[in-house]
Amino acid sequence: KAYALNSRASDSREPIDTTAGPYRVRGNPALNRIRWFSLGVINADTENLQPASGEVWVDELRVTDVRKEKGVSGKFTISASLADLANVNLTFNKTDADYRGVNQKNGSGKLTTDYALNLSGVQAHRFLPLSLGYKLPVTFRYSRSLDLPKWKSGSDIILPADLREKEKRESVTKSISITPSFDHPTK
Repeated sequence: KAYALNSRASDSREPIDTTAGPYRVRGNPALNRIRWFSLGVINADTENLQPASGEVWVDELRVTDVRKEKGVSGKFTISASLADLANVNLTFNKTDADYRGVNQKNGSGKLTTDYALNLSGVQAHRFLPLSLGYKLPVTFRYSRSLDLPKWKSGSDIILPADLREKEKRESVTKSISITPSFDHPTK
């Protein structure tokens, strides 16, 4: 860990890449799951094997360089009515991995981006002669959701960019519906 702490600029606000350095991570470590820890002393005198003596004091566990990133979340919606021809709704949501809601203790750990386009009430029959008596309301919906993890699932380890791409979740939904009706006036 010393390598990761010492190799970055002192004014850097970037999170430490926990995959760098001469140490390994075993399992899924997280600070909130520490129940006990142990400490060992190695006798460096391997030739004479003289007994080591002294005192080792372990007072408490301290966390240094705690991550305190501020999260950001945003949403905007645009709604428009195009006279009696159609209605358009566009929604965009973006929440980063560190954003915490009012009653949340931690962020979600993933960058979430959602957007949706809803084109409804399109009166396609307005472009046809009235004498045909057709009604062709059309609805088009498109939505996309992307979740890109920042942390390894269930831990406080930051994922490198290539692993984030492998663990991303994306869903796309498209739909078109046409509900034709025929209403030909009688004489």
